[in-house]
Amino acid sequence: MKGHNLRREGRAALSVANPEPPYSFVLVEVRCPVRPWAGRIGGRYMGQERTDEFGDRNGVAGELLVRLHPDKVTAAVDFDSF
Repeated sequence: MKGHNLRREGRAALSVANPEPPYSFVLVEVRCPVRPWAGRIGGRYMGQERTDEFGDRNGVAGELLVRLHPDKVTAAVDFDSF
């Protein structure tokens, strides 16, 4: 389901929060094109002439590689508690 949504939307967000004082968080909003990468990765390491061969052998249905391209990073720390 996540792969389907990423493919449809082409964007996602990742957040990490520290629940202990000093409270802080970071939120990264990203573009994330989802593509079948097995062939491209194989071509890089096995040679361009073997790209299709490697992609056909290793491109498993249902497996995705998502590259994240940050558009916006937001972060905050409660500096008053220091």
